[in-house]
Amino acid sequence: MASTTSLLILPNELFPFIFQYLSSIDLLKAFSDCKSRRLQALIQPFISRLDVSQESIEWIQIHLPELFIKYDFIALRLQMKDLIFISEHLLSTHIQSLEMIKWNFDFHIPDEVMSQLRRNLKKLLFAIPELDEDSELVNHLFQSDSQLEHLIINDCVLRFYDHEIGICTRLTHLSVELDGMRPVFILVKHLPSLQQLKVH
Repeated sequence: MASTTSLLILPNELFPFIFQYLSSIDLLKAFSDCKSRRLQALIQPFISRLDVSQESIEWIQIHLPELFIKYDFIALRLQMKDLIFISEHLLSTHIQSLEMIKWNFDFHIPDEVMSQLRRNLKKLLFAIPELDEDSELVNHLFQSDSQLEHLIINDCVLRFYDHEIGICTRLTHLSVELDGMRPVFILVKHLPSLQQLKVH
């Protein structure tokens, strides 16, 4: 008589060893439709940091809103062009950290979305911009209502003047590229809680 093995008969202790070989997105695709509350509780720690940067726009539009309702994510990695499709969910989720890759300044992000980012996130990372320098990010992110504690902007030189930024009392860790020493003094003046500053 042939015997069958069900995944659910395995003890809880084995699941972490299985899940460590799967990405967060693979776990979701494999088990999000599973009705077992036990299994859903077991995968939660492994999907809390979700990378959807390789998924299609269609997949993000169809599936990500449902996943936001079903699971608690604390960190999200995505392409800049996909931000517009999930921005409304940032206010109703536990996401604290957001990493955006393939930054494209030809793709306009509405001002209200940028405001949501600085007001609702604790950590924000911009990676791989497609422009050598920018001042718009400064106007959007360095404002007095910002809740950001960690801000990283890679591969893009920021240009700004004293009057363009507000006092950001929450920001403690900052990594940016600047043109000369003058912007450094401006930042230090406006970031009273700064503990770590990395300047390229």
